Amino acid sequence: MPRTSTITVQHVFNGGWRTGLGETVDLAPDQNGNLAIPYVDDAENIEWQEDGGFKKTGGVENFTTSTNGSVAVRGMFDFWVEGKTNSPHQHIMFHSGGAISYGDNSIIPPSQSPQTPGNFDVLKTGLDTNATPSYVTFDDLLIISTDNAGEVPQSWDGSATSTSDLASDVPKFAFAEVHKNRVWAAGVAETPSRLFFSGNVDPTEWDLTQSGEEAAGFIDIDPNDGDRITGIASYKNELWVFKGPRKGSIHRITGSSPTDFARTTFTRGLGCVSHNTIFQFKDDLGFMWNDGTIHSLKATSSFGDYFESTLSADINDYVTREVASDGLSSAWAVNMTNQSRVFFLVPTAEERRILVMDYKFERPRWSYWTVDEPLCLASVLLPGPGGLSATLCGGDPSSGDGQLYQRATHTTDGGGSYRGRVTTPRLSYGSGMNMKSMGALSVNRVPAGEFVLRVGVKIDDEPDNEANIEQYSNVDGRGHVLDSSGTASDFTLDSSTIGVLRTRSTVDRQFEVDEITEFRHLRYEFRNATAGQGLWIRTFSSTIKQSGYNTEN
Repeated sequence: MPRTSTITVQHVFNGGWRTGLGETVDLAPDQNGNLAIPYVDDAENIEWQEDGGFKKTGGVENFTTSTNGSVAVRGMFDFWVEGKTNSPHQHIMFHSGGAISYGDNSIIPPSQSPQTPGNFDVLKTGLDTNATPSYVTFDDLLIISTDNAGEVPQSWDGSATSTSDLASDVPKFAFAEVHKNRVWAAGVAETPSRLFFSGNVDPTEWDLTQSGEEAAGFIDIDPNDGDRITGIASYKNELWVFKGPRKGSIHRITGSSPTDFARTTFTRGLGCVSHNTIFQFKDDLGFMWNDGTIHSLKATSSFGDYFESTLSADINDYVTREVASDGLSSAWAVNMTNQSRVFFLVPTAEERRILVMDYKFERPRWSYWTVDEPLCLASVLLPGPGGLSATLCGGDPSSGDGQLYQRATHTTDGGGSYRGRVTTPRLSYGSGMNMKSMGALSVNRVPAGEFVLRVGVKIDDEPDNEANIEQYSNVDGRGHVLDSSGTASDFTLDSSTIGVLRTRSTVDRQFEVDEITEFRHLRYEFRNATAGQGLWIRTFSSTIKQSGYNTEN
């Protein structure tokens, strides 16, 4: 029988949320006692940090005061007019209740908190209340279209009291992109495989009877192939055209004028499910396919449609099992560059969920948010010196109300509570054959005010053997016992200075444990579900005593 030994194991998080890999990790600590947990089984409402730890994500709060709360918000856009007098102006655009509305940047004066709600004005009414919009800007003009086949694309210059039809002869396209000083558009019901382009430097010129270098025109992309153009994007000096949502194909448009515009096929068997799921990140172009999996051009160029090469490889099991593919035409992808995160709003059988890809790591780390169930997402630049981008969520009256919400830094959901949680896989500390016991636990965290942290320790497959710890203020500085009887023991998580760093305080909290004996695997869970309370964990340690192998079942 092996010699009994006790070591202190420091656990670091070396990966994000992964699904379909099984619940057990048979890894032993290295010679220094470090154990890198390769993934977590659950990462609910958390944000991964650069040091590998995590914190509870912020909640949401009202961004508007004048929208009709009984109708749904279908789309949002941050429209800026540069002008010619060095006086740029911002307009927050949104579709709600069949109307196009806006608010200027006075809704959040720089002298006030970014959470100050604002008022909005209506530009146009009478539109389809269920249509999904698309927005693009060119020559200080906002071009607005929807996937309703009967609606004429609109334009707005930022000062008129209403929008106008983009042109008398404009195709009724669903989405558009700016490329090579032209507006390119697709999604016309009568010609689903036709890619249109406007006149040179003229977004209002769509006369297809003209010819020449300055004229408008079109390119047919494999018409009648059973698919339609579902998205377009300008990337690396080329226009990328995606078809779907069934067979899938991706095409490249090269050239600079109608005389040398040319199409080549990039790949077949893979495409984009909708225009609003295309996003640029780092030095790549990403997109969502009809099964909810998320791909990039660079990975596709190297590996084709190989399932494990997707950006969403870590959660493909969840995506293909839970995401409602028939609702992906209204999915959204938003890249928050200042956070190095992409948010994906997708429907599931029971709710709409935000999947979060954190690409600051070599292998993207995933989590998911259930704080709100919006219908759309947008990135909006907050005004003021050094303003950063914030995420807006378009509300749904069926799951709350039809307001615009801003993702906040505090941890309340419109005044309510929600849960932040990370659950590790079952850890064997080398082998499930050996029996172990645990005698102490230490959590390295960043002080986030007075809050309640629950640490669950689950032993093997026994659901009753879970010990919780609650954290409160007014501590006497002494250790507190964590027992394994299924009840909670109180201890304090305050601003003690054990291990303080000057740039960002970190505190180690040690707890004695009524020895948890005779287990093969141990699973940890860190959670907080109290309104207004935070959670920020970097690492944790525990003393593990190896007591020999056991072949009993």
